[in-house]
Amino acid sequence: MKFKFACVVLVISIFLVSCAAPVTRNIQIDNRAMRIEEQKQMEIALLSLIKNERRLDSVAYSLFAGAASMCGNKTRFVSGIQAANIYLFHEDMRPAAKRLYGMGDHPGVLYVSRNSPAEKSGIQIGDLILSINGKPVPAGKSAVTDFGAMFNKVSRHSGKVKIRARRKGKNLTFVLRPEKACDYGYGVVNHDMVNAFADGKNIFVTVGMMRFVDDDNELALVVSHELAHNVMEHMSKKRRNSMFGSIFDVIAGGYGVNTGGLFGNIGANVYSKEFEAEADYVGLYVMAQSGQKIDQAPYFWRRMAAANPGGIKTNHSASHPATPQRFLALEKTVHEVERKKKLGRPLKPEMKKNH
Repeated sequence: MKFKFACVVLVISIFLVSCAAPVTRNIQIDNRAMRIEEQKQMEIALLSLIKNERRLDSVAYSLFAGAASMCGNKTRFVSGIQAANIYLFHEDMRPAAKRLYGMGDHPGVLYVSRNSPAEKSGIQIGDLILSINGKPVPAGKSAVTDFGAMFNKVSRHSGKVKIRARRKGKNLTFVLRPEKACDYGYGVVNHDMVNAFADGKNIFVTVGMMRFVDDDNELALVVSHELAHNVMEHMSKKRRNSMFGSIFDVIAGGYGVNTGGLFGNIGANVYSKEFEAEADYVGLYVMAQSGQKIDQAPYFWRRMAAANPGGIKTNHSASHPATPQRFLALEKTVHEVERKKKLGRPLKPEMKKNH
């Protein structure tokens, strides 16, 4: 056994010695300089992450607040304070978060949503949150979650919320009036794919999509489309359809036939194109209710199609409608919404007669 092992080691050694190697002199790097450069790159990564999160928030906040009437019971009161502390960041990024944003155990204001109650009250980035309506906000790993829970509890029972914060060594008091918004989360996913998706509880936009959209109006089109998926409960409907299809998988299994979940998958995707078309339609109403411009919507999705030429054919069997059909349907929806605006009619999607 030892002889065989020695032979393997000898063969590997001969292989490594025989491999071609670089011929120029190696650059010697000082360990301290390497640590400093590592810190700089981590700071750049964190700044890029927060920049994308802020940009998404600047669009999503107004959409979620503007579409509150469409979200039924799925709403909550919001302040526009995006709080964070050191524990909210990955361990590798915590030193950078401390250097750049002064993050510690207590929750602080990472950024403030545009036109939000927090912005109107005067709360600023970097303010350290001390208390809500006189009750101290705890520090530690769960501090940000605790702050959110405290705010939700107080805002449900009071038209005003008093927040005590510390800014540059001085304690300040801010009084804000929370506003109602759709109760869904949103965030940026660090992936280069041009994509966005909803899971019924949250909305996610990839870094690739953040780069692809030309301006905030285009980003609003993407977010409103995904918000419409959640508003119309498409994820839960897909799950129900999948469960219904799975019944036939079970029946087939009883007869000794392994379907591999075929009917469940068919059920999950049976109305995929229709759900996407509905999200396009309802999404434009979400934007309209939030005061956003919708006239460029068809052209944005046309550009998306041009970026994916394989999806342009009308017989495309993917989960989205054929792109020419999508463009024309969006154009008609824009005309429908604009006509309602001129007539002073409520900006609500037209439902089928049995709904």
